[in-house]
Amino acid sequence: MELAVLLTPEEARAAGPGLFKRYSRAYVGSGFCQNLLPEARDIGMLHSKGAKTITLATPLFTGAGLKKFEKILKAVLETEKRIEVSVNDLGLLALLRRRYRARVTPLLGRPVSHDYLRMEPSFLKRFLRYYGVKYLESDENSMVRNLPASSKLAVSFHYPLACLAMSRFCPHEGRMDDSCARSCAVGPVKLEDACGEQLILKNGAYFAGNTPCRHKAVKRLVYAPGGSLKL
Repeated sequence: MELAVLLTPEEARAAGPGLFKRYSRAYVGSGFCQNLLPEARDIGMLHSKGAKTITLATPLFTGAGLKKFEKILKAVLETEKRIEVSVNDLGLLALLRRRYRARVTPLLGRPVSHDYLRMEPSFLKRFLRYYGVKYLESDENSMVRNLPASSKLAVSFHYPLACLAMSRFCPHEGRMDDSCARSCAVGPVKLEDACGEQLILKNGAYFAGNTPCRHKAVKRLVYAPGGSLKL
């Protein structure tokens, strides 16, 4: 089982090298906010702290956001022979296949996988093969556990938080996410819904707690620091 840790750029820069004695892979960025993209220099910095492999976490993009990410990706590929990208934008997925297939390995990110895992298995298999997708990412125990025993899907499972809802409207700053002061980048906010259930607001998305899934399809566990509901 591969162990990974998911960090915003700010968290990655603040992380000590001891973190990567446990986690060999670092995800950097966000699957929920396009303003939490890393800089190319963050990749070398993470390697210097002990991260053996890197995944770029990306969200749903605007047109301008997609162009910005492609510039970052080009800069990353100047020093990395190959890079993994967690994709939540089908436009980005098509771009990676068209221009970067030889050097980029895509994963299907959590918000997108939420829908695709429910699709007809033969269509999903063709879709993943066409785009060269390595893993589907999920944070839903029930969904992964319902995969048939014969399934060949490989899953990257995120914990200790499962996404409930996301929006391009930033709840931290009260505006759309075209640009912002990255006020959510450092830490999560503990909330309570109208029924008294505990929630976490993190990177502009709302989460509830979950636990690691132990299904045979899960080949990687991805931990998000600061994600505990016991804040």
